[in-house]
Amino acid sequence: MPFPFFDFPEKVVVNVDKDGALVPDEVLANENNDPAKAAMLDEMMILEKEVDREVRASIILPCGLLYDDLPTMFSKGQSGWKGLNLWGGGIIPRGGTTPAEAQSSGPTIGGRRVYTDDSDLALCVLHSGFVNMGGMRKAKANQMSMKIEVKLSREGRFVGGFGAPYHGGHLEKEKEGGLDGVNGTGGHEEDGRRMLSGGWGNGHDGAGLEILAVEFIQVSCHDAKCFGLEVY
Repeated sequence: MPFPFFDFPEKVVVNVDKDGALVPDEVLANENNDPAKAAMLDEMMILEKEVDREVRASIILPCGLLYDDLPTMFSKGQSGWKGLNLWGGGIIPRGGTTPAEAQSSGPTIGGRRVYTDDSDLALCVLHSGFVNMGGMRKAKANQMSMKIEVKLSREGRFVGGFGAPYHGGHLEKEKEGGLDGVNGTGGHEEDGRRMLSGGWGNGHDGAGLEILAVEFIQVSCHDAKCFGLEVY
């Protein structure tokens, strides 16, 4: 994936209600001219809105770029982001800072964790709770690569903040405090809760990057090219 990423497709016009929520075409359909449905649609105050098309990518991160342990700044409890490439990732209201605010897809319950596209992806997956250090350490020892599914978006700003408890993709568990110890030991010592990312204003030259899914895989550079994937 090139950085900075600007290659967004043309925007699309969608229908949203008075609260900005996306309204599917089937909801708008009223072929029988039902008065009750017509009144309901009038109350919803449907508007047309131009938004970005959703752009997704699969990124393979080789085992050499994975961490054996949290960087020293985090592991000593300083929790700072200075000197590390970890920007954004704090919880923001869903659709709160992007032109594509009618888009509702995304993994984080009640909000989104969006990073700059030049952030360290290994730190992003730890900070976002999809992986903890126990799992990453084990994968690196077994020379496994990490496959990361991401969504790219235009963002107005990037909010910093502390990371999520390890949920391993079981998104509903984030609000319950995570899955401590399931994929390693250490609880909050091994997941994103002690990691503090930096905020970034509207001067970022690239796109926003939201983690959707993560898995560890055995893959060679030859295999990746056969799948049409770029290897970094």
